[in-house]
Amino acid sequence: MADGLAVEEDSNLRYSYESPRFKVLVTGGAGYIGSTLVPMLLSEGYAVVIYDLFRWGMQPLLNSNLDTRHLEIINGDILDDITLESVVKSSNAVIHLAGIVSAPAFNRYPEIAKEVNERGTKILVDSLKPDQPIIFASVENVYGRSALNLKGPCTEDEECDPLSPFAATFVESEKLVLKSNGVVLRIPSAFGISPRMRLDLLVNNLVFQACTKGHIDLYQADFKRNFIHVQDLAKCHLFTLNNIDKMRGKAYNVGHESLGYSKRQICEIIKDQLPNIRISEPKDEAYKDADNRNFETSFERIKDVGFTVTKSIHDGVTELLKIVPHLSEAEIKKCQAL
Repeated sequence: MADGLAVEEDSNLRYSYESPRFKVLVTGGAGYIGSTLVPMLLSEGYAVVIYDLFRWGMQPLLNSNLDTRHLEIINGDILDDITLESVVKSSNAVIHLAGIVSAPAFNRYPEIAKEVNERGTKILVDSLKPDQPIIFASVENVYGRSALNLKGPCTEDEECDPLSPFAATFVESEKLVLKSNGVVLRIPSAFGISPRMRLDLLVNNLVFQACTKGHIDLYQADFKRNFIHVQDLAKCHLFTLNNIDKMRGKAYNVGHESLGYSKRQICEIIKDQLPNIRISEPKDEAYKDADNRNFETSFERIKDVGFTVTKSIHDGVTELLKIVPHLSEAEIKKCQAL
């Protein structure tokens, strides 16, 4: 396809290569979700600005097979208010993925992490132009105490009452985004292959243990939580952007009831493909989930606007088993970095 030609026959490309494009700022665009999402945005016809610190280098973008014609890359800190404000104002919409998004990483440097998660979001929101859309990737951990004694699935109407300081930073960020008429996506545990691969995520880590040790240590085995494949997660951000007007000002649980599993059930799926692995259940309280995630979730709101998932836990385990056994030591070290 030659540059400068309008592509009327392809409905996914909403602009000709000559015309100005709707520009989307993706903070954390080189991360686990971002490196999966950015190629989707570009192929859909958006121009994209990646704003990232690149703590793990440029490799995630090299792995993404990016069409760079409408891509801008900025090596920037989410706390650099002057640079960030300028980038926000030159964009049409913001997808906010940057932050300290794992509890272990948060607990290592809690004061810095709190500032990154809360003040970073405040800088973004304060920089928005009137009616400029923002989509924020939150976590299902925000429900905390409210989800502990529910008799039915947890809906978005439940109060956010976080149990951990990590989850509390997302609650504060959610308030800012919703006040600005943005969209909050409450994300469960992600899994699957991404250009910026992570092995600390539960499903990915269980497969990693099985492949490298032939043994899985299973904590709180019967706690049930929700999961979503990283590709579906990226697609949900794209779907939200494409449907921003009807989704504004609300929070959405992202996922599907078919993806609610206990850790024991996930291990059984892995064991179906690796029958010789051993599973033990240590009682070490150090590995207890501080947010006590063990509840069912309602996904009716996200389904009502038309989004559904496409990949199962079985799909994710199968793809992980094709890749994880062949990672080099250097790759494993990078995938475990938080």
